[in-house]
Amino acid sequence: RARFHASGHLLQGCGQADEAGDLVKCGSCPRRFHRECTKIPSGGAAFICPFCRDGGEATHEEKGNAKEAKAIVAKVRAAHAQIRLRSCNFYKKEKKCLRPFVPKDRLNKLMMQ
Repeated sequence: RARFHASGHLLQGCGQADEAGDLVKCGSCPRRFHRECTKIPSGGAAFICPFCRDGGEATHEEKGNAKEAKAIVAKVRAAHAQIRLRSCNFYKKEKKCLRPFVPKDRLNKLMMQ
């Protein structure tokens, strides 16, 4: 199960679900760690997490989250396409009524989306 910091960022590596503490972000992936758990001084060089240092292997949970995120993005894109199609059909159908209120070039652009 994913653990999140009070800021909403996913915590990795330390096994602590503690909401307190300063977070440090990996310089090559979106993972964040408690600064105390990484034992790095503040203001130092860019931090590279152990996952990225050891070959960049994603955990099973992260692979599942990525797969789930891709599925959600695909659904959202399909919904957007449907909305664009419906909007375009609406503008074509109501062109005469909209003409006095919408500039001609804008109406033409809306009907072509």
